[in-house]
This record gives sequence, C-alpha cells and structure tokens, in this order.
Amino acid sequence: MIYHKKIKAFTLTEIMIVMVITAIVVGLAMSILSIIQKQSNALQQLYFTNNKVVLLNQELTLYFHRFHHITWNESEGLLDFKTPIDQKQIDLSESADIHSLIKEKYFYLEGEEVASGAIDAVKLVVNVKEKEQVLFVYKRKDVATLLNNGD
Repeated sequence: MIYHKKIKAFTLTEIMIVMVITAIVVGLAMSILSIIQKQSNALQQLYFTNNKVVLLNQELTLYFHRFHHITWNESEGLLDFKTPIDQKQIDLSESADIHSLIKEKYFYLEGEEVASGAIDAVKLVVNVKEKEQVLFVYKRKDVATLLNNGD
C-alpha cells in the first residue's frame, strides 16, 4: 500500500492575497513617505528663510553699534559702514540673496526719512512665509559720533 504524504503549503490563492495586501501596504507607506518628505522640505526652507532674517538683523545691529559712519547708497543698493580703520558693506540691491525677502526699505537720519546718504536708522519690512516682519535697527548717538559729525 502506497501512502501519499500530504505536504503542508499555501495555495496559490492564499499567496496572491498576501501579495495584494503587501502591495497595498507598500503603496500607502510610499505615499506617506512622500508627504513627510514634502513637509520636511517646507520646514527646512522656512528655517533657512528665518535664519537669513535673524542673521541680517544681527549683522545690522552689530554694524550699527560698531561703526561711526553709516551711509545708504540708493543707486548701488549698498549700506556702507565705516570707521577710520575698518569698512563693511551690506548689499540690499536686487541682486542680493536677501532681496527676495525684503518688501520695503526705509532709512532715517535723526528721525527723518532719507532717500540716500548718511543714516542712523533702518527699517526693513520682510516677508517670511506670507507673514510680514519688521526689522528696525538704529545707531545710538555716542560722543565719538557727535564729535565726528560736528553736532
């Protein structure tokens, strides 16, 4: 008498059902991964934009307190900072990296708005993620500034 031993295995139908369920799960995982990557990229872009604004504010504050002569050159879009031993410039022209964020620029000398020349304060309105933010930096009048300007 010949006995046929039955081999335990999955049927073709069971394997096909498992493969279909696996494909659905992988598809959902890929779509969720895509959404997470988009959100991550948006957050990273927002971080870099905010970082640019914060660094510009810090740089302006540092230069306004460190340098005696500050001038705005409207034609070149440059803020010039000078002392007898040092000179720095900040480019706010249309070719500058930060220009895309700046919505409005105002420059002041002794409380009056000026178009070009010597300044002692600057107000920049920047756009960060559809939200306006105002940067206002001013120069404190110290003895050296008063003596150098002849006030």
